[in-house]
Amino acid sequence: MKKICLNCGHHVDGNYCSNCGQRTNVERLSWKSVADGFASTFIGDEAFGLRGNNMRKSIFGTWADIILFPARSVSEYIDGCRRKYFNPVAILILLASAYAFLEYYLEMAPPSPELPDGLSALRNFNFLQYFEDYMKSNSTAYSLLTTLFIMFALHRTFRRIHSLNLVECFYFSVFMMIFSLSLTTVLLPFEKYALVDTDNIFYPVYFIYCILFLREFFALDNRETILYSLKFGLRTMAYITLFTGIVFLVGLGINSGVTLYENEHKTDSAHIGAESEQIVDADSLCRHLIGVPVSVGDSPAGEK
Repeated sequence: MKKICLNCGHHVDGNYCSNCGQRTNVERLSWKSVADGFASTFIGDEAFGLRGNNMRKSIFGTWADIILFPARSVSEYIDGCRRKYFNPVAILILLASAYAFLEYYLEMAPPSPELPDGLSALRNFNFLQYFEDYMKSNSTAYSLLTTLFIMFALHRTFRRIHSLNLVECFYFSVFMMIFSLSLTTVLLPFEKYALVDTDNIFYPVYFIYCILFLREFFALDNRETILYSLKFGLRTMAYITLFTGIVFLVGLGINSGVTLYENEHKTDSAHIGAESEQIVDADSLCRHLIGVPVSVGDSPAGEK
């Protein structure tokens, strides 16, 4: 029985399409497919038996499709048209690396934060500020973490009108972050040399892009577009706030634990010192009772 290739629509008999090379048994996106795609991109298709699964069109071709036709691109990728596109996660990581390089070249890279040296320094250490500084200095970590927040917000907001699973929402959010990073990278030189506030450009453009993206993919009317966009934005901010609160509480717990440990250590030291003095006093008393003279070296603390 002939099968239809999900990538090119060609009729095939075997396990691979003779026209484009994609597997004929492409399954729905899962976390396993994320790992397989990552391995095939950065290690090699042949090494993991993935030949024909992720043979890419081109990096720039896929990037252009994501920027210009995001709804169509993510819809085709989710529906099984994989060979046509380069791995979106790989594009996101490469974009984050390019942004970090450009930031360093323009001497705009923020310094990497450092953890305090020594246990006592953790008592008043601001872990929340350290986390914020780390995210600013590491564009890859920031991009991947923001992608997860968008993923959960998408899954929660649109689960009643579309059957996207969590991994498909992850790829959806990757497409959004690719546009976000591309726009940020383009605006970076303007911020350096033109001395303009790029936030006034970035947020309106990114906001419009996301609204049009959601409207076209989920086939929303004007009222639904406004309603679901607001829900999606508020839920994304809620997840970011929740995660920030968790980081704050963890840092506060570490601060409190270090303070408690130091207080207990000081209390134990004081007890040990008091017991030592009592032992010396008791030894001197015993020597006095049996008539043994107490030397200066054996006298209680403070006596000469």
